[in-house]
Amino acid sequence: MRGLISVLVAMLLSVPAFAQDGFFCTTPGISLCYERSEVKSGKLKETSLFEVDSVYRKGDVREIAFHVTRREKNGRPILGGRTALTMDIDDKGTTYLNFGETVQCFVRNYFRDANLKYEGTDAILPADARAGDTLPDANCTVTVLGFKLTVSVSERSIIKEETVTVPAGTFHCIVVKEHRVEKAPFHNRDFWMQTWYSKGLGYVKHEVYDKNMKHELTEVLVQKSVSR
Repeated sequence: MRGLISVLVAMLLSVPAFAQDGFFCTTPGISLCYERSEVKSGKLKETSLFEVDSVYRKGDVREIAFHVTRREKNGRPILGGRTALTMDIDDKGTTYLNFGETVQCFVRNYFRDANLKYEGTDAILPADARAGDTLPDANCTVTVLGFKLTVSVSERSIIKEETVTVPAGTFHCIVVKEHRVEKAPFHNRDFWMQTWYSKGLGYVKHEVYDKNMKHELTEVLVQKSVSR
């Protein structure tokens, strides 16, 4: 979808007047740039680029196709480089991320020709989420070449609402706290996350804590731009 006519058609088909904004970006052509830094040293650790490619009507939901590119501070790609993903959002603004499908997309970057199987639940974030709300758990299992990766996200809750300022601007947000556990051969992680989500845009700030709630990493939105 590169021509102006195609863009207009897709927007008309995918964003009806009654569709509400959720905590995710639905603007084709937008690019969101993030920087993640170590809390202890303050040094840049990695960058992320989020690009929305298209938004289409698919039954009762809009499907958002986007790419994520993560890089080390020296520019070297992380998790296999630029990765295509999708997210669904219904007309009430609730977002649905197929957790198994998302994780397997990154795993497939390393095993492109292997037989890969996955299963999982949706990570759900309602558009009307408020401080004090609890959210459903999300989990997935990915199996490739006899190896199994499991990821579980539990104890999800909205801990507060606040206005936060990051390099890209000032945004009113809900703050989601989650406990994440990853298990795979030679890879085991147990940590907490707090993420600031802004309506109609997505996350603008993200913090990572170890299992004892020691703050380790902070990621912030540094730039947003639209190319179409």
